[in-house]
Amino acid sequence: MWAVTTLNTNDAAPQPATIAYNQSLVAASLYVDYVFLDTDERRRMAQNPHEYLITQLQFTGDESVGSSSNKIKLNFNHPVKELIWVVQPDQNVDYCSSLNSGSILYSALGAQPFNYTDSIDALPNAYHAFGSPQDLVSGALNNGVSENGFIDANGLFVNAGSMGGSNSTWDKKWDYSNPHMGNDEAYNSGVSDAGTFVLAETSLELHCWGQNPVVTAKLQLNGQDRFSEREGTYFSWVQPYQSHTRTPDEGINVYSFALRPEEHQPSGTCNFSRIDNATLQLVLSNATVQGTNTAKVRVYATNYNVPHHERYGRT
Repeated sequence: MWAVTTLNTNDAAPQPATIAYNQSLVAASLYVDYVFLDTDERRRMAQNPHEYLITQLQFTGDESVGSSSNKIKLNFNHPVKELIWVVQPDQNVDYCSSLNSGSILYSALGAQPFNYTDSIDALPNAYHAFGSPQDLVSGALNNGVSENGFIDANGLFVNAGSMGGSNSTWDKKWDYSNPHMGNDEAYNSGVSDAGTFVLAETSLELHCWGQNPVVTAKLQLNGQDRFSEREGTYFSWVQPYQSHTRTPDEGINVYSFALRPEEHQPSGTCNFSRIDNATLQLVLSNATVQGTNTAKVRVYATNYNVPHHERYGRT
């Protein structure tokens, strides 16, 4: 649905790449790691009961919201050590709109599935952010050399190892031969086409996002407040600082029942199997649900479990 052969800067619709949807899986491989046990170990595993402490991830699906105040029912089980939730505006991941000229996502160079804020990322990290679509396609040949293009018709760099960048005029560039005066001079950046691509790809950590869609949040367990209503920054900044080794991207919210949730050994849980009614009350920002805008709420829970195994095989 999203594969296209061309992107137009006019009002014409993108041309779907029909060949992409006519492909079939020809071959697949599966790699498996296994552990070999000698006779004594195998007999002990088969004849003696044992148990494991494991962690699991629970997710009950997206919940669509269209108003500022929302109550999200949490249908989780087992001893939960941590809750993680995001609220993602649907406009951030409108893939159909991202292919239409004139839309915000088209100007932002595509949908933003990892943007969990209430605004479109203003610093799109894509190669074609450094030029228009026409700049990415090889132009006319000048003495056998393609002009004004980084990528040829086969998707390869036109000048992968040469100085493919065009000259830029610097106003009053420093002149070492005359240090008291500058001059206008054409200057080549010295970056090849492949180098330009690398520079674009290494800027992935640069973002200009909006704010956390969660203005305030409160957790209720069987009608009792687990804590008083707190601002969204508490869950995206303070909680990760207290319980984790790093702070996640803006818009990712955390509440930990454990002192050290990243460690395998339990340091605190909340047994949701003993809770009949758990709700997460969220107040969302105006930018998230203003007008007819909608969003998806996703709540995840990491829990402990202890599978018991009496015996394996035959004795």
